Amino acid sequence: MKYKDTVEKSAEFLRLAITHMARQKAGHHPMSFSVWYEYVSGGNRQLSAELDELQQKGVLLTDEMTEALYNKYVADCGAGATQHVHEELDKILKNIAVSAREAGEKSSRFDHSLEQYSVRLEERHELESLQDVIQALLVETRSMRSSLSDLEQELSDKTREMDGLKEQLRQVREETISDALTGLVNRKVFLERFNQARQITDACGSLCLLLVDIDHFKDVNDNYGHLLGDKVIRQVAQTLNVSVKGGDTAARYGGEEFAILLPNTTLENARNLAEQIRLKVERIRVRRADNGSTLGVVTISVGVACYRQGDDDSSMIHRADMALYAAKHGGRNRVMIESE
Repeated sequence: MKYKDTVEKSAEFLRLAITHMARQKAGHHPMSFSVWYEYVSGGNRQLSAELDELQQKGVLLTDEMTEALYNKYVADCGAGATQHVHEELDKILKNIAVSAREAGEKSSRFDHSLEQYSVRLEERHELESLQDVIQALLVETRSMRSSLSDLEQELSDKTREMDGLKEQLRQVREETISDALTGLVNRKVFLERFNQARQITDACGSLCLLLVDIDHFKDVNDNYGHLLGDKVIRQVAQTLNVSVKGGDTAARYGGEEFAILLPNTTLENARNLAEQIRLKVERIRVRRADNGSTLGVVTISVGVACYRQGDDDSSMIHRADMALYAAKHGGRNRVMIESE
């Protein structure tokens, strides 16, 4: 999402959002901030209406409810921007059509004038008559050239406008598929790709899934604040992103949790990749902005699962999640494979 509020107004909206979150006992994570910021800023009427109804009923939003509202009203806001681009493009095409039609009409009149002057040239041979015809032809030619020049300028201007719309569409698409904090694909896109990969794997091949969680992340936020916490998330995300290749997908799954989809990968190779990533993350050194000191060792726990015949999305994710839980319960900073 892009906002055009002033710094002062944004600060006020943020203060109001945090007040509502406190009343709701809402989690302090990006999805929650986005939902309540949209609510207090008043720019998302459908979201506001649903939240008002829930609050009137005394409902306290769970993280799952917040995520559902985010996906329904915030993450999909790109559709409105896409509609705007569609409408603007339609206007451009109509303007070009009008200009081309006008130029075509002038061209037809010019052709007709040429025929008339040609007849006059055949009928008259006097010098003065010829001069009159030449002068009239010059006027007609200049007028036609001006029309063509106007059309050319119109086409040039509209081409620039269409280039601008193309860039808007690129940005909308980027915002729709990407997590704002990390640049990785978001959970919605990940689940879509996961479902596609699973359907392909039903026929042949193998598919593995890594669920990654940053160890003791709550302590980072509590002791150092959310800005440093966000920095940790970004650096871990960057490590994951450079570790995948080809048809692999690294995604922000939620909060401090990530998911990596590995098509055409055996369980053993997935475990080896997970171990390589774990070691890379151990070498991350996050510096504090206030004094330049390093945060200390950042570690992750990883759960690994591989596709089994007949798996649906939830069953495979559940096994990876159970493996991740085992890694956490076993002391963290380790990789665990799903149980048989």
